Amino acid sequence: VVTDNLPAGFSYAGGVTYSSMNGAPNPNTLGPSITTSGSTVTWTFSSPMPANSCTGPNYVYIIEFDAVIAPGTPPGNYCNTFTFGGSNHPNVGSNAACVVVNSVPTLESKKLVKGALDTTFVASGNTVSGGAVDYQLTITNTGNVTMKDIIVVDILPFIGDSGVVNWNTGRGSQWAPNLIGPVSAPPGVTVYYSMQTNPCRTDLTLGGPPGCSTPMWYTYAALIGGGYNVTQVRSLKFDFGILQLAPLQTFTLNWPMTAPIGAPVGSTACNSFGYVAKRADNN
Repeated sequence: VVTDNLPAGFSYAGGVTYSSMNGAPNPNTLGPSITTSGSTVTWTFSSPMPANSCTGPNYVYIIEFDAVIAPGTPPGNYCNTFTFGGSNHPNVGSNAACVVVNSVPTLESKKLVKGALDTTFVASGNTVSGGAVDYQLTITNTGNVTMKDIIVVDILPFIGDSGVVNWNTGRGSQWAPNLIGPVSAPPGVTVYYSMQTNPCRTDLTLGGPPGCSTPMWYTYAALIGGGYNVTQVRSLKFDFGILQLAPLQTFTLNWPMTAPIGAPVGSTACNSFGYVAKRADNN
C-alpha cells in the first residue's frame, strides 16, 4: 500500500503512469487500485511487489501522477511525502519533495448590464426607449495575495465617450443613459458622484487626460443636499477605504439607470471602468 498525503491546497488530478527500473516488473501489472479521500491518495496493489535478488540491483517502482493547486493557495514552500508498506512490512516514510508556490497578485473585473428586455445581467443587454439599463460591476481577487487601497472609477456612457484608462480609444456610445438612484455597494465602500464626463482621474494615472476637469466628487447625500439631480451624474468613484479583498473574495456593486426617451433603435451605449489596488503585504 502506497499512501501519499498531499499538502494543503493540493489535490490529485489523475494522469497516473507506472514504470520501473533495474528489471522490476511494471507496477501496472500488479493490480493497482486508486482511492482518494481529501488530499490523501492511496494505491493498493492486489499482487505482491517482487523483491530483487540479493546480488542484483535494487528494484525501483515508480508512480507518477498529476496534482493541481487550488486557486488562492497562499504563497509558500509546500512539501510532499508518502509512506509505503505491506502485510509483511511496516510502513516506511519517504523523503520530502517540495515546491514553492509564488505570490500572484491578480484582480479580475467584470461589467454586466440588464436592460428592460433582459431577464438577467449579461455582457450585452437590450432595452427600449426610456427602459431600464441597470449595471453590475464585480471585482474578484483571483490571485493568492490580499489586496488593499482599491479605487474604481467608472465614467458612464455618453456620445463621443472614450475609455477610462485608455482615453485615446473611443467607446462608440450613441446615447447616454441616466442614473436614477444611488449605487448599491458593500458596507465600507464610499461611493462618489460627479457631473463631469471627462474627470481628471489621478487616482488611476499620474496625469489626467488632456482637457480633463476637476471631478468635484460628492457623496450621494451631499449630491442631493446640494440641489443636484441624480440624472446629472456622469462619473462614479468607488473608494474601498480600509476594506481588503482576500484571495477568491468578490465585491459587487449595482446601480439603476434608464435609456433616454428617443434613443434610436439599434443604437448602443458602452460602459467601462478602471481600477487600482495594492498588495496588502506591501511587497
